[in-house]
Amino acid sequence: MEGTQKSICVIACYFGKFPVYFDLWLQSCSYNPTVDFLIYTDCNYEKELPFNVSVKQTTLMEIKKRAEETVGFPVSLEKAYRLCDFKPLYGAIFKTDLEKYDFWGFCDLDIMIGNIRKFITDDILEKYDKINRWGHLSFQRNTEECNRRYKLDAARYGYQEVLTSTRDFGFDEYDYISIYEKYGLPIWILPMDSYADIRARHKRFCVKGNDNYKEQIFYWENGAVYREYLDGNDQLKKNEYLYIHFKQRGALPVHFKENTDEVNSFYITNTGFYEKKDKVTKEIIQKYNPYPGKNYEKYEDIKYRLKYDIRKFKRKYFD
Repeated sequence: MEGTQKSICVIACYFGKFPVYFDLWLQSCSYNPTVDFLIYTDCNYEKELPFNVSVKQTTLMEIKKRAEETVGFPVSLEKAYRLCDFKPLYGAIFKTDLEKYDFWGFCDLDIMIGNIRKFITDDILEKYDKINRWGHLSFQRNTEECNRRYKLDAARYGYQEVLTSTRDFGFDEYDYISIYEKYGLPIWILPMDSYADIRARHKRFCVKGNDNYKEQIFYWENGAVYREYLDGNDQLKKNEYLYIHFKQRGALPVHFKENTDEVNSFYITNTGFYEKKDKVTKEIIQKYNPYPGKNYEKYEDIKYRLKYDIRKFKRKYFD
């Protein structure tokens, strides 16, 4: 019916052991009451789930079988990291679980989610079939036609090659997006300043791009993700993000022992999660996200680039 809110279900496939901060991830989901979350996993979770989160027990091999039934040929899915290449197929693979939704999405667990509806409005959902390009958190219209688009010709690699190889292609973020670009299909790429994609190359938390400050800190509070920073006039400023993606920085510990569902605000740092009890100050920023200096961050840039070039060389000549 015209005027009703578009329904959304976000899928996460996760195998192994839930991160130690999983309760905080669930809490960030619970603050999006009009969005459902569906987790396919072999992990056990004994606590009560938020009302909008469901868990379906399965195995990676069962997901592989469902993928093969969907595409009609054997696929390579022996390791969980390969699921990135299968994300564009989730609408088809999990079709029966998504029937009642207008949109489905996929996400990772190395994120904290902010206010989805504030950033992904119904005007956007009405206009576009695909929202965002990254595997951290993306959405797609749930129709038969949209859910078959992974089969269209891509810029580099087709879906048959991607799904049968043991390589990691990043199909969800690159070739699948190129299909939308090649055929002029309606896609909306989130502006970079609407999400916090934390750089892997630096020890302290910095976002990708040049929008960083010497004194800055990230936190989740009452269902929203924020960064506070000191501007050039030493004044505290704040911006809000759809989510923060902290790139699997190990098992980031939770540094408060209270029930996590009773803590409605926490800092997100490279050493873990800390309860936020008061307003942000310069001293708080320097404690939890200290700036190491311009020269040290240049050194981190060079070190990261060298590692990247070595990996690229090995893949080209030895894989």
